[in-house]
Amino acid sequence: MKRTLMASLFVLASASSLADCIAPLPRTLPAIPDGSSASATVMVQAGEDVRTYVRSLEAYLDCRRSLNPLQHNYLVDKAETLAAAYNEELANFFGREDMLANK
Repeated sequence: MKRTLMASLFVLASASSLADCIAPLPRTLPAIPDGSSASATVMVQAGEDVRTYVRSLEAYLDCRRSLNPLQHNYLVDKAETLAAAYNEELANFFGREDMLANK
């Protein structure tokens, strides 16, 4: 009986602490444009979208410190992979022939 009561209290305490956390898990990954053909406006917007996604994911992880380590690592890897993909396309964007000043 004592164990059941303690388990119930633990569940209620953890549920109330999760209710205090209002940061939702971002569900949709932002699109990464092709840097070899995208306009500057599109690349800037994609960069803002990536930063917003990463900040939202960080807020989600900060709220849920008791997340399973595998879930936590998966989400961190997802954010790092997204940022790396954007950085690669940004490098392609700046490496374009039509971006050179002496053309």
